[in-house]
Amino acid sequence: MKSYFTKSLFLTGFILLFSFNSVSASTDIEGSYAKDAILELVEKGIISGDANGDFNVTGKITRQDFASVLAKSLELDSSNSSVTATFSDVPVDHYSYAYVEAAVKAGLISGTGEGNFGFNTNLTREDMATIFVKALGADAVGYGDKLTSADQDRILEWKRDSEAYAV
Repeated sequence: MKSYFTKSLFLTGFILLFSFNSVSASTDIEGSYAKDAILELVEKGIISGDANGDFNVTGKITRQDFASVLAKSLELDSSNSSVTATFSDVPVDHYSYAYVEAAVKAGLISGTGEGNFGFNTNLTREDMATIFVKALGADAVGYGDKLTSADQDRILEWKRDSEAYAV
């Protein structure tokens, strides 16, 4: 994986998870430690804010929006989306459809079961960590024993290694 893609992936994730207050796009990044990274990601077309230009990065991110950021960051081929949807809950005409399909095809993200992707549900921190580990091709086996977060007892066993690796 090229270093630009790795940088974009991690910058995007950390910006979305740990950044600043949401205000108008013209002022919400002023004074933020992440300003330069945000501007770079905007310039590269990876993130753009919402319809009002707000980034709302201290808020939640939906699974489909994260799949879009992931696919754009890694330059996954989103032009060859299947006409037949992989998931029954992702509309074929939704802006995220091709990106969801590309991320699934790359083996980076999966559904929530019963043929659903989890459309319009928020991505959890553990899911994001698991996706990062997959995207990096990292071997996180055994890292779960090092996990010291206050909520570690609520993290699913199969996600613990990825969570600890990401930390």
